[in-house]
Amino acid sequence: IYDQDNMWALMDSQNYAQGTKQYWQTLQKHYQYFWQHNIPVDIISPQTDLSAYKLIIDPMHFLMSTAFMTKLDQYIKSGGVVVGTYISGIVNELGLAYLGGWPQMLQQLYGVQIEETDTLYPKQTNQIFFEGQSYLVKDYCTRINSTGAKVLATYKKDFYADTPAVTENHYGKGQTYYLACRTDLDFLTTFYDKLTSRFKLAETLPLQADSSDVSIQIRENKQTTYIFVLNFDESEHMLTLSLPLVNMLTNQKEQGEVRLESYGIRVYQINK
Repeated sequence: IYDQDNMWALMDSQNYAQGTKQYWQTLQKHYQYFWQHNIPVDIISPQTDLSAYKLIIDPMHFLMSTAFMTKLDQYIKSGGVVVGTYISGIVNELGLAYLGGWPQMLQQLYGVQIEETDTLYPKQTNQIFFEGQSYLVKDYCTRINSTGAKVLATYKKDFYADTPAVTENHYGKGQTYYLACRTDLDFLTTFYDKLTSRFKLAETLPLQADSSDVSIQIRENKQTTYIFVLNFDESEHMLTLSLPLVNMLTNQKEQGEVRLESYGIRVYQINK
């Protein structure tokens, strides 16, 4: 979810540290995992119909209307999966703070209650413990209590040591995950690996690349699937095609091991 109104409200807010809010960069970091793993992602707004998506990622949704909360509620009850984060649901669409703590609807969706957010100094860090491994935390650590959610990770130090940092909640037919702190890509990679496997987010493609520097993206209509292959590296890489595919740039069929030159491009066509 990308919300321009939310971005402006968050930037203008005098809460939190001005230099580390980084709303757009945070979205990019979550997106990076899926780009590197060739999983198609749409950048959508709060007005978009959510029903077509297996997973909704909603980072730092500071300005959140009750209408959008209701939309999330319906989506999750119907079987959807949502990942939310720290600094979400703080003010309404008019920029007015929700009174009485975190909105009840969000508490029900995520199964947690928020107490406060600790804004760290630039050189200050913490750690979380997740599935036997420690991961660096920086910038923001929200202190939460579970009111029904399963605790997946806990903080390792400070006055909120051993309290929940990452949670999972079953709600209706769906599930929610709450990331209470800002992590680096190493944690997000481990976390989204779990979700990708659990909810079968990755598509089975008829070709593979030997490097994450090669992006494989799909666009399709009712008749045809188009596979765009882009090498973002100055070195050449190899593609492995498991079946004959038509290279639309040359109108030739290719199969097996295919060399993709530096900054090279392929567009393959598959008729359904």
